[in-house]
Amino acid sequence: MLLSAGACVPPAHASATPSVALSCLPQGSSGRTPAQYQWTQHGSTVERRELPPAPGDASFLVQVEEQGVDVEIEIQDRAGVVIARSDSPVERSALQFVRVPANSAGSVLVVRAKEPAGLVGTVRVSWVAIDRPNASGTPNDCMGAVLQWAEADMAYARGRLLTLGRMTADAGSARAAFDAAARAYAAARSVLRGPANAYGQGLLELDLAALAYYGSKDWSGAASWGARAATTFAANHDAYRRARAQAIEAAAWIELATSATGAD
Repeated sequence: MLLSAGACVPPAHASATPSVALSCLPQGSSGRTPAQYQWTQHGSTVERRELPPAPGDASFLVQVEEQGVDVEIEIQDRAGVVIARSDSPVERSALQFVRVPANSAGSVLVVRAKEPAGLVGTVRVSWVAIDRPNASGTPNDCMGAVLQWAEADMAYARGRLLTLGRMTADAGSARAAFDAAARAYAAARSVLRGPANAYGQGLLELDLAALAYYGSKDWSGAASWGARAATTFAANHDAYRRARAQAIEAAAWIELATSATGAD
């Protein structure tokens, strides 16, 4: 019995889900504070915001925090062509990133809220220029972790669109996209360390649990990452996200038990 996304958990009230901006990201490597949008959005609606050009036409990161509503992200160029996509395997209470290519002046952020239409929540968007072309991969390298996080969210978005039939590709492409997302989420988690980034660690663990359960159907991985995320959120007194993690862990164990029974 597959757990439906978002099932068996309490509603995502703002009081239950604290904002989780990463402590090292707002300053960036150059000390700049990112610009920000915030709005209320209903399910099954679309919001559009113009993005300013990055200094020197550099690439930049867009961070989207959703609370109470589940959104997917597109970056469109001047002609309306999609140049980047992002999504999160966690619904209604997630932090996701998308990397906008260099020389993308005039690009537009498109935020699509998924069904049902009755949902209403808050969307916060910020962006910061990437001053370094590559992640160093050193411990506590926040920008390196976030670049990996963006790669994971973008790969997950591709896998989900393929699974839903909204994008076509060769057989096995959806699984390959989910596998790429899992590797990037795990890489980001291995780099993002220290107590200051505890919420980021928990969010990545929850991403991995949700991806394993809903995307890859990897019940063992879902149980393992769900347990780790629950422990992390318990230490940070986040009862809502702990419940989300525990729900995935419990459902994964049921799938494992069902599979074992069927094999007998």
